[in-house]
Amino acid sequence: MNMKRQGVIFIYLEPSAADWIVNHDIKCVGIDTLSIEREDFTEGIIHKKLLSHDIGIIENLNSNLRRFVDKRIFLSAYHYYLRI
Repeated sequence: MNMKRQGVIFIYLEPSAADWIVNHDIKCVGIDTLSIEREDFTEGIIHKKLLSHDIGIIENLNSNLRRFVDKRIFLSAYHYYLRI
């Protein structure tokens, strides 16, 4: 989904999409924005939903990943613990 404010589009994940991800045994989700949540979020419901099902979230990806299309890569991602 997206929100538009002052000409800037904020992409985010809808709660129904988070439910779909949980129900389809997805292990990790990446998004090319600063957060997987709506720009005006206060509760972090998407983070809570995914992380409570041990689904990783990688935020702030960018178009540089295009160079890896059709290639095999090793990704090493480290997390930090949050209380949510």
